[in-house]
Amino acid sequence: MDHSPVRAFSDGRVANRVCMWVNKFHEQTTVTASYQRNPIAYESIARYRETMRSVFVRVADGRPVTIPRMPVPLRR
Repeated sequence: MDHSPVRAFSDGRVANRVCMWVNKFHEQTTVTASYQRNPIAYESIARYRETMRSVFVRVADGRPVTIPRMPVPLRR
């Protein structure tokens, strides 16, 4: 990956943000996340990542994907 044209920049001044990016390679897809270091953020990102993974697997298997839209309570 030394010759990859992908770059990421940040000035580091924004607090409480979540950054996620998806990389599709020939043999795999990866999801990377940068988020605040606390248990609530970890739980939220883990839940979101698992949902993304289940959708990716369904698509790769050729199965239909239906994502219900329901309100999710915010934890503070």
